[in-house]
Amino acid sequence: MEYPKDENNRHFSSFYYQKVMPNGDKYDRRWLVYSKDLDKVYCFCCKLFCSKSGAFIANQLVNEGTRDWKNIGSKLKSHETSYEHVTNIDKWIELEARLRKKNTIDKEIQEQINKEKEHWEKILNEFIELLASQIKNIILKKVKDAKYFSIILDCTPDVSHQEKMTLILRCVDTLSYPIKIEEYFLEFLQVNDTTGKGLFEELTHVLKKYDLDINDIRGYDEIAHSTEDSFRIDYILYILDQSISSIESRFEQFLEYENMFGFLFDSNKFKTLGEDELKKYCINLEKLLSFEDHSDIDGLDLFSELKLLKEIISNEISTPLKILNYIKRSYSFPNTYIAYKILLTLPITVATAKRSFSKLKLIKSYLRSTMLQDRLNGLAILSIESEILELLDYKILINNFATQKARKIT
Repeated sequence: MEYPKDENNRHFSSFYYQKVMPNGDKYDRRWLVYSKDLDKVYCFCCKLFCSKSGAFIANQLVNEGTRDWKNIGSKLKSHETSYEHVTNIDKWIELEARLRKKNTIDKEIQEQINKEKEHWEKILNEFIELLASQIKNIILKKVKDAKYFSIILDCTPDVSHQEKMTLILRCVDTLSYPIKIEEYFLEFLQVNDTTGKGLFEELTHVLKKYDLDINDIRGYDEIAHSTEDSFRIDYILYILDQSISSIESRFEQFLEYENMFGFLFDSNKFKTLGEDELKKYCINLEKLLSFEDHSDIDGLDLFSELKLLKEIISNEISTPLKILNYIKRSYSFPNTYIAYKILLTLPITVATAKRSFSKLKLIKSYLRSTMLQDRLNGLAILSIESEILELLDYKILINNFATQKARKIT
């Protein structure tokens, strides 16, 4: 390396990086550093560990560096034999050894850091749980206000090879304007039995946990994985809407809906039906929506309402959602209102469940494959139902969180 020269044509030399003894032995001055930009030398150890007060700080090798190349030899010799330099060298050697062992902090301080880390991880998990709980409460209120809902279930293994079943609730939000069809993610369930019976048992457990009435589920019983695994529940209306359903079974599902609600799919259809045929469809729908001695609608009353409705409704109001928004304004069509609510509650695809699995892959990656179920569900609902998350009042949440912590302390 070529070093710059001063006004006296002198310059630093790599020779000074070593101390030569009278017997010819050489010792590295590891502490000596040279700045090419400033053309000065410094004592690294003393610059790092020297006390900020005292006479030694005025030493050029410690403070601003030196470029006195004429006297550099004597300056280095004087410096390296000073008490302060030897003390600072010891400090550096000790630090260097601890760096190799990755033990640079006192044990007590490290323990305190670990405790703080555990404490704030716990606080973070509790706050995630609080946010997730608030979102779930909002979703459950919407579902209960809607009364009728359907359930979309789909299974997939996660990165830790545990079977996860996503639970989606579909309902008609009649409190919004205009009325909207909503599908809400509730949670991932860890299932060991993926047969129809196993899924049904897990489903009933979850519904009880969230105080949802199983009699308000609207749909039909679907074959689960295979014929031998199927478990048909013929005494209750429910949906087991799984991604393994083939195109053929999906088509059969649509035909089932067509047989039940086909005359309501389009206003032009029930407008063109004769009275006898329309009456037959209405009475048949009452039977299909019956359980034991109870039915959601009265077939004859539905027939009367549709006769009136087809006289006053315009051709532009043709789809089920438009019709439901139209009759919401009037109290004259209660049976029609219920029938369309149930129709719009029925799911056709598992697209929402598939989207939730995309979030599952992002959240529970290979780097976080040991994530606990509660944390996974909390992060998943915050991510999937982000629109609801944005509407939360954080001041109220923080006050609730502080209140909960105060109760634990007392």
